[in-house]
Amino acid sequence: MKKKSYIILAIMTGFLLLGSHPLTYAEDTQLITLVKDLQKQVMTLQKTVSEQQVKILDLEKVRVERKDVQQDIQVPEDFMVNLKESIGDSDKWLKDLKFSGDFRLRYEARDMVDSAGKATTSAMRDQNRFRYRLRYGFTKKFNPDMEVGFRMASIPGENVVPTRTTTNTTLDNQFAFKDIAIDLAYVKYTPGWAEVGPVQGLEITAGKFKNPISHQASWIIWDGDVTPEGLYEKVDVGLLKTDDLEVNLSALAGQWILEEGTALASHDDAELYLWSGNLTTKVKGILKYPIETRHHVTYYDYRDFASRLGNFGAAGNNFVNGAGTLAAEDFNIWDIYNEASFQFDERIPKLTLFQDYVENVSNHAWGGLGEEESSAWALGAKLGKAKKKGTWEVSYTYAQIEANAVPSVFTDGDFTGTNERGSVIRGSYALTDSLKLSSAAIFTNNMRGDQDAERRLFQADLIWTF
Repeated sequence: MKKKSYIILAIMTGFLLLGSHPLTYAEDTQLITLVKDLQKQVMTLQKTVSEQQVKILDLEKVRVERKDVQQDIQVPEDFMVNLKESIGDSDKWLKDLKFSGDFRLRYEARDMVDSAGKATTSAMRDQNRFRYRLRYGFTKKFNPDMEVGFRMASIPGENVVPTRTTTNTTLDNQFAFKDIAIDLAYVKYTPGWAEVGPVQGLEITAGKFKNPISHQASWIIWDGDVTPEGLYEKVDVGLLKTDDLEVNLSALAGQWILEEGTALASHDDAELYLWSGNLTTKVKGILKYPIETRHHVTYYDYRDFASRLGNFGAAGNNFVNGAGTLAAEDFNIWDIYNEASFQFDERIPKLTLFQDYVENVSNHAWGGLGEEESSAWALGAKLGKAKKKGTWEVSYTYAQIEANAVPSVFTDGDFTGTNERGSVIRGSYALTDSLKLSSAAIFTNNMRGDQDAERRLFQADLIWTF
């Protein structure tokens, strides 16, 4: 900086000497003005250099501080070493361990009336109640091919008869503690070596597991809360995939345990064997969004089941063999389900139309009663899907379930089992990604007996998932 000042002063001195020479033609006033301008420029230059020096010092200070911070940060290897020293081998258990669950609060109102508009019997009285459902569990992957799952669920402990189609608990009984039970306990094997050629996946599951059928068909046969026990095998195959068409097939076989045999009473094991095929298609190019279809066929073979009805007693359906009551002799059931989904515009939610038909080909009943009461069917539509915040859905279904079509202990509990026909209206709105508001209205009538007796059920739910 000093060197630059000397140069500038030398230049100024030269100008002054030149101005004092007799050969110079410039005026003295012009020289004085020039000198003042040069002085101003020197002062501005000095100020700029000072400011730059301050900035350089600040940057150097920041660089030193960042270096100190970086030295304090642990590398991943150091973190894992410290973690292992703190928790030992527990980190192996925490890896690939996932917890999940849901909690539902429900207000439920039931109205039972006959043709005169009065309550039919004391057992079918009007009822208002508050209920909740809590489910919580985990899944753990021990390797890419093996998974173990466990879940607990609330149950209606006030019932003497074991429940299969509900995990609701009623707020009742003078603040008594509520019951909870094991809802899922299974092991799942999905070998990677099976994914060869068109085979997209193989799954073998054993224990007490989520129903692999219920999400592929309607609730005529299965209530959504039923968790079967036994073993099933499932394979997914990709049949065709082009720019305009995709076709996939899944096949399922199940060997499910219904009741263990007892040597004392000479009872055989009661079991259910099933075989199922599910064909899905996705067609592009016809509408703005793909057209999706699903075609599902299942055969159920219940073995030594109807002969052990005493262990499955349930009032008002095909498991009571009293006067004027239907009771199925056996269950060999075909279920055919079809579904199609369309979306015409992004402003209009997806529309899904579905149809379900069920036939019990073992349609002979004890006592010769109701040999025709062996079929069930449902038609319905759903608009939208309440999944993310701000999304919604509404649906309508009309169903008719004859008395001997399906085992009444497994079908939808809100529809009250078999020997019923009626409408189901549902709606949901996602308040957040994890909180949903839902409602339902269910209107049913008996198909035999007092056909004018109508049951009206209204439900309002708040559902949290986590």
